[in-house]
Amino acid sequence: MRCLSPKDNNFYICLLQKTTMATYLQVDNLTKSYGDRVLFNKISFHINQGDKVALVAPNGSGKTSLLDVLAGKESPEGEGTIKFMSGIQVAYLEQDPSYDPELTVLEQVRSADEKVMQTLTAYKQALESEDKKRLEKAINDMDRLDGWNYDQKIERILTHLQFGAVDRKMGTLSGGEIKKVALAGMLIQEAPFMILDEPTNHLDIEVIEYLEDYMSATQATLFMVTHDRYFLDRVCNTIYELENGELFTYRGNYSLFLEKREERLANRAAETDKARNLYRRELQWIRSTPCARTGKSKSRLESFGKLKERIGPAGNTRSMEINAGIARLGTKIIHARNLSFTYGEEPLLKDFTYNFSRNEKIGIVGGNGVGKTTFLRLLAGELEPDEIRELADIETRELRQLRERILQCRRRRRKVSRRLQALRDDKTARLWRKAHTLDDKNEDWWTAVRRDLETARERLEREVADLERQVEAAGLVDESQGDMKNG
Repeated sequence: MRCLSPKDNNFYICLLQKTTMATYLQVDNLTKSYGDRVLFNKISFHINQGDKVALVAPNGSGKTSLLDVLAGKESPEGEGTIKFMSGIQVAYLEQDPSYDPELTVLEQVRSADEKVMQTLTAYKQALESEDKKRLEKAINDMDRLDGWNYDQKIERILTHLQFGAVDRKMGTLSGGEIKKVALAGMLIQEAPFMILDEPTNHLDIEVIEYLEDYMSATQATLFMVTHDRYFLDRVCNTIYELENGELFTYRGNYSLFLEKREERLANRAAETDKARNLYRRELQWIRSTPCARTGKSKSRLESFGKLKERIGPAGNTRSMEINAGIARLGTKIIHARNLSFTYGEEPLLKDFTYNFSRNEKIGIVGGNGVGKTTFLRLLAGELEPDEIRELADIETRELRQLRERILQCRRRRRKVSRRLQALRDDKTARLWRKAHTLDDKNEDWWTAVRRDLETARERLEREVADLERQVEAAGLVDESQGDMKNG
């Protein structure tokens, strides 16, 4: 606020100055495609200082591709431009961070900030060279970047992320621990512009809450992709929606975005209905008096073409196909007894016994690195336990194959039965004979066909019965048997 005093000093005029935020990122006409599929087409947007923007879209719409293009990992197409403010530092957290498995955790995080690492190297070299001017410059750089406390800052960040020993090799870490190291590498840079791809994936609840608090309080500008709606609600003030290659902007958090999006879709549906009605009238005019078509208004014909494009499928019309390998489950799904597993010298699981029953919904909770994924891989048979276990998983490949064979046999049996029924039906038989111009001389052929069909059905019935015995012997005892027989 700036206060101006007039000459008579009888009053003050106060003027409020509106502070304009600097534009950190300007994107114009950005296009990216893979083959014939266009992910986004000539999209333009800008992000100002202090904005905390989330990009939302269905899976496979191009969210990560857009972040990769902005971060310089991929190149845009056509004449699109990406302009960051001159001199601004950008930090990028990838969805699947890359790392050197031979480095320790501390070494991996250290390498994240290249400027500080170069300064530390220059300082060590200056000490060895005994060049006073060179050493003086290196000390000034260390002061400016606070290189003296670099390792302490790393350890403090890792402590906030609830990470343990920093001397462990990266190759021994779990997925959640690797994500924590990548987060620490991004946070240690203290960049004014941060791009984050799924920052909460694989993290503990406590760490996610810390990250929410940090991102909410930071003055840094954020551009992120995440499926955590609660994280979006607390952190972001702007939502970008990528739909069918177009970008829509909503000011507010995720809850407000849901409301505004419904309004937009409702308005678009109303506009589309209005355009369809107009299209029907124009189409009737186009089809009228075709012999005089050359005399029709050229501008009206052009408008009709644009109208036809407008009434194309609205919204997300991508077809979704779910190919689920459906197989009926019995009452006994998995029976585990005395299941143990040791990773190196660290026991992750000891004498675990449990019967997993049908329709149970079980969640596994635990800190990063305690063995949640390892436990699932043990149950799935991807890892071998340390001790003898009793694990009956009815969803093994062999049993699925048996089920598929049973279903195939039943389908073939139904087909044979329908043909036999047609032969037994006198009316149908007469029509069939007439259609095939059969006479009494072909009666032997007719009898042979029926006999072959009956033999085929009996063979299929025996095969189905044999397969069912194999399934039962393998441990499949469930109520699906009745349903399968009826099928």
